[in-house]
Amino acid sequence: MSSSVFPLLRLPNELLMYIADFLGPPDFPSCNPGWLVLPAVCTRLRAVFRSSLDPSAGELSGHTYAAEEEECNVYWSCSPPVYSGGNVAFAHWSLHLKAEEDAGSYGWEAIDRHLGFPLLLHGPHCLNTTWITTLILECEAWEVGGAWDYCTFQYAPCFVAPALRWLDLRNYVVDWRCRGLEFLSVRMDSENYMYYRYPVAHLFERLVESRQTLQRVDLAHCLQTRYKADGAEGVIPDALTFPNLNKFELKTATNEAVYFAQRISFPSHCLPTFNVHGSAIGFLHCFSRDSNPHGGKTQMNALTIREAARTSGYGCTVTGSRISGMDELALHTYASERVPRLDRYGYGQEIGRLDGKTPGFEPVFIANLDWSVAAWSDPQSLGMSSTSVGPGDMQGVRYIFVNGKKGRLFKRGTASADVWTTLLRHLPNVRALYVNAPSYDALSPLLSIPKPDEPVLLPELRLLWLGCAPGRPKEDVDAGWLLDILAVRAGRAPDLDVDCMPECIRLVGDVGDVQHFS
Repeated sequence: MSSSVFPLLRLPNELLMYIADFLGPPDFPSCNPGWLVLPAVCTRLRAVFRSSLDPSAGELSGHTYAAEEEECNVYWSCSPPVYSGGNVAFAHWSLHLKAEEDAGSYGWEAIDRHLGFPLLLHGPHCLNTTWITTLILECEAWEVGGAWDYCTFQYAPCFVAPALRWLDLRNYVVDWRCRGLEFLSVRMDSENYMYYRYPVAHLFERLVESRQTLQRVDLAHCLQTRYKADGAEGVIPDALTFPNLNKFELKTATNEAVYFAQRISFPSHCLPTFNVHGSAIGFLHCFSRDSNPHGGKTQMNALTIREAARTSGYGCTVTGSRISGMDELALHTYASERVPRLDRYGYGQEIGRLDGKTPGFEPVFIANLDWSVAAWSDPQSLGMSSTSVGPGDMQGVRYIFVNGKKGRLFKRGTASADVWTTLLRHLPNVRALYVNAPSYDALSPLLSIPKPDEPVLLPELRLLWLGCAPGRPKEDVDAGWLLDILAVRAGRAPDLDVDCMPECIRLVGDVGDVQHFS
């Protein structure tokens, strides 16, 4: 202890109590300028801390405290302090600040004041975050028409919390420093001001600081937009492993999602979920074998395309998988029984669990994507950086599974067929196409006659499998469609094996056409 601190020890106990009440618990392992450290009087100040709560300001029950202050509700709880080796420690310290909807459009300012926002000079002292293990900052009071002059990440509060394990931010931006974070949730309303979000690289750095301990990450609409100029990073660094991560969900636009997907190597027990608006093909490309020079679990060679959950706001759900071995029975079972299942609630658990149970299948990711021609066009046509996503084609995909039932992914009209055709143009090396409950729209891309100087669609296709879920009524397929597909490919592509499951596919049409496949 420096000599300048010793005079403090001569202060009256009443004054020490006032100091303790004003500054919070003492003896910080690491402290910001202005914080008071008094190891020699920890015993006394610990007793002061226990008695410093004012029950008249809120409700006190055990070690839980609640109060309503300046449009911001404060909830905190802590374990009894432990004094050992000259230090005071708390095994659990939880703080929850919440600005309610009726607090007006500046509810986030009340939270700023509690955190010691530097621009609010009339605010209270800096919050002591040394022992905080759980921090929840929630702002329901929000209006886009508020004051935005300094409502950007540049002016966001920053704190050091060496004991922090759980950080939950809702409509509120704050910077932090810690290396042991286990849970991170940052969720912003999509209509919030774009600059009141995190720069992509900055938030990724915060994840990297805790990558050895992070178990769950949930990010929604919290990233600033990365424009084309921002994507020219040149050489992308090697992906980093987060060994304890078991849940990762990201809801953002394409460029931001690509940034995270290219830099995180997910462990085998973690199936990440991405909810992406924008270029679907640009996002999927970063998971293909040819575009991922660093290898790892992110390489995939199979895509399963289903209808998205009805309330998700997306057009399709895509599962990327890695198939090892050639177990035809497992592939047929997957195509007939797993592909028709829907992701009812949009969280990915149901289809992720089903895909993971299929022998030889290793799911790599789940993505909710847009279902439009624009989303599946060349990513550079949508302003994406070529250095970020590379060429549009995904050379490594060998298997495609799709739910072709009319009314699901393939709605009325020709729009879905156009999207499907645009998607397949990016998959030149597909060897097998599995179509569950095949409709005309699901097969129409293969019926298109290419121009003389153009290759046929899916030029390496060897197998076209048609089936449906067991126990369902048989699906009618016009045998003439299949003959036309063979005619289009004759002499321009390898021989195609059409495999129709007789127990669930009924060929109809001209008798001669039907007999051709008998």
